[in-house]
Amino acid sequence: MLVLVPAALAAPAGYTRSHESGGCTMYTGPKTAAGTTPLLAECTWPDVTLEKLAAHFSNWESHDEVFSAIASSVVERTEGGAAFVRQVH
Repeated sequence: MLVLVPAALAAPAGYTRSHESGGCTMYTGPKTAAGTTPLLAECTWPDVTLEKLAAHFSNWESHDEVFSAIASSVVERTEGGAAFVRQVH
């Protein structure tokens, strides 16, 4: 029997553990030159399959309903398998 166990992800150098919420551990990174602070989330959701996640995130036009940081999300055009999406944060 072969058992595959994914290696635990480690936050990049310079990131500090911030808090935990909704099955996720949040880390903040060093401020960028523009003055923004990057945020990294590592989440464990055992009841969510890759297929469910892909279906949920591939609906670009609903991102403003899913993510509180997005004010609007509009698909401007598609080319082949790529979608060009304008998001206002």
